[in-house]
Amino acid sequence: MAYEIHYGPEEKRRGGGAVFLAMVLVLAFLAVGALWPERAEQLRDFLTPGDPAVTTAALEDFAQELRGGKPVTEALRELARRIKGYGD
Repeated sequence: MAYEIHYGPEEKRRGGGAVFLAMVLVLAFLAVGALWPERAEQLRDFLTPGDPAVTTAALEDFAQELRGGKPVTEALRELARRIKGYGD
């Protein structure tokens, strides 16, 4: 017995908006860095608060938790706790 799954056109395009948004944000960050170098430093500090090593480790753990199936809200809560100490 075989089953076939047919996806409608709206289901095939899932996630395309997130990729587009990420590309726009990266381009905006590069534009800010090219046009206003002092603002780029402020933006970098805002996006990666605290110790860069701690932030990098927390982001790696966040990605691993998402790949492991942890709900996004719980993973985000844990990420904020690790970076800034929220929820302690």
